[in-house]
Amino acid sequence: MSKLLKTVFLLISACFILTGCAESRGYIDLSDIVKNDLNSSKNNKTVFIDKYTDIRRFATNASTPDQPTYNPRAGLDDDAKSRIIARKRDAFGKALGDILLKDNLTTEKLVRNIVAQSFVDAGYNVVTEDPENKAIKCNITVNKLWGWTSPGFWTIGVVTNTEITLDLSYDNKTDSIHTYQKEETRGGFVASKDWKITFKNNLFSVKQDLTDKIRNSSISK
Repeated sequence: MSKLLKTVFLLISACFILTGCAESRGYIDLSDIVKNDLNSSKNNKTVFIDKYTDIRRFATNASTPDQPTYNPRAGLDDDAKSRIIARKRDAFGKALGDILLKDNLTTEKLVRNIVAQSFVDAGYNVVTEDPENKAIKCNITVNKLWGWTSPGFWTIGVVTNTEITLDLSYDNKTDSIHTYQKEETRGGFVASKDWKITFKNNLFSVKQDLTDKIRNSSISK
């Protein structure tokens, strides 16, 4: 590599680091996409979102950046594990600081709400309990919910991927709905707004895809 290219690459690397790719922990506020009004007047179908299972596995190191990992210097207690959704990397791909959901928003609350919004958009009423066992039951499994930075020579990208499975049951009927959505934005550096925009776009695609598949599921017919 020529001296000029080395200089340019080092300047880009420094820019990435100075604009947020540090070992300190970062936070994303996604509370504005969480909706509290989850009733639909389209019809009288009802769903009870029951179990939530997160099967992501975290390590201090990962062979690829799309695998969940955390900064061992910061640790991963129960609170952090319930809110961690990404990890920053420098221009050389070295893992740095973690990205967590801000304040009291957890990945479970976020995913449950996105799924609930999908059902509402598909014409369902969402209930928090079903003592008479009259509603369609939905169990959620989160396979992926992760973001990372993807360095390039001239730009750096923010990548997020989300994979969710819904298992539905009602009387003797069962159905399974699966979605996998990936989003990427690229620019000269990464700022907090880039994480937020990319995650919001990714979760919007998740919601839209789930809504379409819920409408066409065998239980909805």
